[in-house]
Amino acid sequence: NLSKCQLKKGHLWMTITDGKASIRAVIWSSLLPKLKFTPKENDGVVIIGKINFWQNRASLIVQVLDIKISLETVLHQFEVVRAAFDSEGLLDHSRKRSLPNYPQSIAILTSSPSSALSDMLRTSRDRWPLTKIFVFPIPVQGSVSRDIRKVILYLKEISSQFKLEAVILARGGGNREDLMIFDDENVCRDLSSLSIPLITGIGHEDDLTVAD
Repeated sequence: NLSKCQLKKGHLWMTITDGKASIRAVIWSSLLPKLKFTPKENDGVVIIGKINFWQNRASLIVQVLDIKISLETVLHQFEVVRAAFDSEGLLDHSRKRSLPNYPQSIAILTSSPSSALSDMLRTSRDRWPLTKIFVFPIPVQGSVSRDIRKVILYLKEISSQFKLEAVILARGGGNREDLMIFDDENVCRDLSSLSIPLITGIGHEDDLTVAD
């Protein structure tokens, strides 16, 4: 786990601890913008790095080469957000909406280009080619909550103009850690406020996110 995270002159300094022992670690400023995940205090993480010894200080630090959120942290966030939504009634089955039998227009939120998008467009052409498909590209991994929320807000504003009858939110398979953005509380609250039916297709068949 990370007990401390502090940005100094563009470098992210951290303390890694198992509750008993601790060691300092750093993500140099040249690497930080390239990471898909930006760690914060109390995150459980998996780090790939190397040990640097600073002779003039007689100290060891871990130079981070890559860092990922741990699966335990991902599942903990999922449970926390799901419990909060459940207590507020946002997960009640009564909130489910009926789907149109022959939709005239559908919005798809997914990464573009992607295999997931290609599959959906092909299936749409095979099953009901009269449907108009509007694709709204979104990032689907990393610290991208703000970007996704902007697209959802725009979608809400133009849904009547485009006569949208349903929204599909999709992402291809990957590790459960890669799907963490779909457990984000703010993203999921925005999704729950959509006025038209929402269908999710996120990850593998046995994956479950708060968005689902």
